[in-house]
Amino acid sequence: MSEALSKLKASYQTSIILFYYRDLSIQDIAEIMEKPVGTIKTYLRRAKKKLRIELERSYKLHKKTI
Repeated sequence: MSEALSKLKASYQTSIILFYYRDLSIQDIAEIMEKPVGTIKTYLRRAKKKLRIELERSYKLHKKTI
């Protein structure tokens, strides 16, 4: 998971870490990152999509080597 996370843009990484690992609200993240709430929601949505793609790709590669 951390390898997939490291492939994201810094803003996406930060929003994912603060939301899922630090359990902060979107409002709190918006204040910390000095961005509008809507921007943080977009970051989270895009980051989750990119993570899903990276994890699926990683899984497929791993599955082929077994």
